[in-house]
Amino acid sequence: VTQEDFKYYELDNGGVLLVVFSEPIEVNYDHKSLISPESLALQNSYKLVINGGYFLQDYSYAGLLIQNGKLITELAPLDKHLSHVVVIKNQDIKFIEAQKFNVKDYLNNNITAFQTGPLIIENSIIRSEYINNSTNGDGLYYRTLLGTTKSGKTFFIVTVDKYTLNDLASVILSQNVFKVETISVVNLDGGTSSAMYSSDRKEFRVGSTKKLPILVGVR
Repeated sequence: VTQEDFKYYELDNGGVLLVVFSEPIEVNYDHKSLISPESLALQNSYKLVINGGYFLQDYSYAGLLIQNGKLITELAPLDKHLSHVVVIKNQDIKFIEAQKFNVKDYLNNNITAFQTGPLIIENSIIRSEYINNSTNGDGLYYRTLLGTTKSGKTFFIVTVDKYTLNDLASVILSQNVFKVETISVVNLDGGTSSAMYSSDRKEFRVGSTKKLPILVGVR
């Protein structure tokens, strides 16, 4: 189903919500003034918002966060769960292994980056070693995922059923929409933080009134 440049899919009998788009993503972080995906979308004219990565009890970000070239929180290179760093420069998104990430190389005005994980799919191959090393990869949880295609598209996934990451990776790779694409997918903060708001599709609103410190939006 197409709504302008956003393509919406309900996978696995509706247990997995997928939205594919070509527009750039923006990371919004404020651990002192939490906001819901719905409110953020209305304030910033976002068509779509999902929850971001992991945060601590005081809502500060867990792991590396760089916003517009400025270091906000430090890298956690040995955290097996936060296996990768999402690097965003304009419309280009890369997933870089945290242990190989050199923070100084990314401190410039055009770059936003945040640490999360585990990486579950890389170049259309399931990366079970990252999943199995992570804290909750084998557990049944609600999930939020960020993905990219080799052809330059981005996608968000939020589940309304609980999945292990290995099983969810298999569901994603089995979909016709990705048969001719090479995709990479990283796990974001799931469980009780899992949330999505769509301005166009009510059935793609999940936990959209939860107040969270880090959200990812697209106009």
